[in-house]
Amino acid sequence: MDKTVLQRPEVFLAFLAGVWIVTAFLVGQIGGWAELAQVYRTTEPFPGRKRTWQCAAMRWFMSYNNCLTVGADARGLYLSIFPLFRIGHPPLLIPWSELSAERQKRWFGEQIELRCARAEAIPLRINLKLAAFLAAASEGAWRVPEGSSAG
Repeated sequence: MDKTVLQRPEVFLAFLAGVWIVTAFLVGQIGGWAELAQVYRTTEPFPGRKRTWQCAAMRWFMSYNNCLTVGADARGLYLSIFPLFRIGHPPLLIPWSELSAERQKRWFGEQIELRCARAEAIPLRINLKLAAFLAAASEGAWRVPEGSSAG
């Protein structure tokens, strides 16, 4: 008599791992991380100030909740994701000179929307507290935008 998938833990675990890998990869594709990585991927360790367990949102409602490491120094903005979710999400280093920022009002409060010069279709939305940290860590290379616009 054949065993069901649930009676064969190795098959179930392989299936679960496959779903995990495909999901992580698709989130990177849909949200735009993969497009950013084509231009801003980094393989060097980041020496600047970092904060772990941060949140951000990208296009098409793809949110990275409490799984990002976000850093900044005079060179630029550093982004990486918790290792369990890293498939399809290599670390990024985006130079400040390539970033534009806009303060936006949303129904839940204000946020900062960042856009990259060579990947303008990909928004990166962060909260004001994280934006203030990035400004301080950037050694004066980046400032939180003033004012607001309707979102």
